[in-house]
Amino acid sequence: MKRSGERIPVAISSCLVGQPVRYDGKDKKDNAILSEFAPFFRWISICPEVEIGMGIPREPIQLVQIEGEVRLRGVETEHDWTARMHSYAEARAAWLAKIGVAGYVLKSGSPSCGLQTVPLYEAEHEANDSVALGRRDGLFAEVMRKTLPDLPLREETDLASHAERLAFLEAVREYGGRF
Repeated sequence: MKRSGERIPVAISSCLVGQPVRYDGKDKKDNAILSEFAPFFRWISICPEVEIGMGIPREPIQLVQIEGEVRLRGVETEHDWTARMHSYAEARAAWLAKIGVAGYVLKSGSPSCGLQTVPLYEAEHEANDSVALGRRDGLFAEVMRKTLPDLPLREETDLASHAERLAFLEAVREYGGRF
């Protein structure tokens, strides 16, 4: 149970707090989310791609379907990060549950963190001239959703309005039993 004045632990994609961890060495800082939730949340910054050993800057990655299986691969080198990401995500989900995280704000469109916004390609496509087979969760987000099915997960784009941010705050409080 939350003590009076204690902020709620909520995970967030590192690029959204302003850390230059994206493939291009840049960030996607979201000041509206950070400032509105500052009185309530203690942010736990996570970048799955960096934490599994991808450098900064790095080759872009994408989700590809190979013989019916979804793989996380480098766009140019086709280096396969799938097993490493799955293993990392399972360990990170267990750790987040252990520390009592009550929500997660993820980066939209990320092959790791996106929620139903990540293009899935056929393995044989050319990245710039192929149509996606569809959209799905990123590999890290998929494990979070399966391992912690009731944890409030949102992309930053889901929190564009004050009303959406308020609804997320309430979901986080309900999940954590912090009323």
